[in-house]
Amino acid sequence: MQIENLTPEEKLAKEMQEERAAYKLDNGYFSIEEHTEGWDYNFYDQNMVVTDGGVYDDTTISITEAINSILDGEVFVGKDNLLNRTAPMLDFEEFWEEKDNCEQEHTQSQLKEFAFEKNEDKSYSIYQLKHSDYTRDFRFEGVAHLERKNIDIEKSNFNNVYTGSFDDSLKDLSKNEKLNSLFEKFNINHPQDFTGHSLSVGDVIGLKENTQVSYHFVDSYGFKEVPFENVVEQVHEVDTKAHLVELVGIAKDDTKSLVDVLSNDSFARDELAKAISIANLQEELEGNFSFEDVAKLNSYCRDVWLKVDEVSFEKIKDFATAAINENRASIDEIISITRSEFGSAVLDNDTYILSELFPKESNEQLLTPDSDNIKVDGHIGTWYVVDTEKIDGKDVLA
Repeated sequence: MQIENLTPEEKLAKEMQEERAAYKLDNGYFSIEEHTEGWDYNFYDQNMVVTDGGVYDDTTISITEAINSILDGEVFVGKDNLLNRTAPMLDFEEFWEEKDNCEQEHTQSQLKEFAFEKNEDKSYSIYQLKHSDYTRDFRFEGVAHLERKNIDIEKSNFNNVYTGSFDDSLKDLSKNEKLNSLFEKFNINHPQDFTGHSLSVGDVIGLKENTQVSYHFVDSYGFKEVPFENVVEQVHEVDTKAHLVELVGIAKDDTKSLVDVLSNDSFARDELAKAISIANLQEELEGNFSFEDVAKLNSYCRDVWLKVDEVSFEKIKDFATAAINENRASIDEIISITRSEFGSAVLDNDTYILSELFPKESNEQLLTPDSDNIKVDGHIGTWYVVDTEKIDGKDVLA
């Protein structure tokens, strides 16, 4: 992915030629590309999760001037290397493809984590290291190796790849017996919907018992309980609260436009995902909005935007927009759609699915012997009832 042996001058020339660029930072990544309203840019952590971004809305300046302006006043490790272009330059297409893969894995991991949080007692989750350059050097390594390399076991480096509940026959086993049972299950008899690798050294098992959650690292021999903190190194400060306030305001005042905002602003989606998974939105916003206002945004993002995997946001946007604009459904009704129905709706024929999920009100008229001025689709003029006759004992209008 890294473009080798380019001088800073050659990197600048490549920027100007393609009008988009991606760089590897000391603890993350930076990307920028031309946008209709200016320059669209993003900062990422070491696992390619967006930590900040936006659009620098000046269409008159070059990409190099935009990068310099965006970085002005920012403070983060590796800033000078990016400014003077000694930071490694990446092949943009390859970077973008890997970023999309990481983003999909991250979204699916969050869905499973939400399920684990909501699950009743006697449930479990399987965590495996993210597929990123950063984690490559300590994949499938035991505790001793990590300690020698001074590598912490951080939740932010893992994806939740599976969440489930124990069968009744296993619920009363000891903690160690449950761990051994899961190790056997995810090596010999994988669940059909499990897409990770066989449970191995370096993975983590989360157990929920009596409302208490514990995490257990799969070591070379046995398991080691670990704190598994969700520590994320931020590239620099992010004003999450301001962004959330803006989005709650949109949800409160104009719910239709929320569809466009969430489909076109990946940073907004990421900020919401982080806020919903890390903290209660009401606490995050410090009570600036009513519970109902916050609940609407929270529900919409949990139940619609953050729950549908393998479906593009563009398709979600098109379906939701069609349902609202055709007066088939409101935001609240879209929220109520189950995950399976919503996934089917945006993957299949939109018109058919819309009519199935949100049938239009019938315009059929109830006819009586006194009916007149009846309009019939496909026929000119008006009609009226002239007679009735009995068929199978029932009066039929003619």
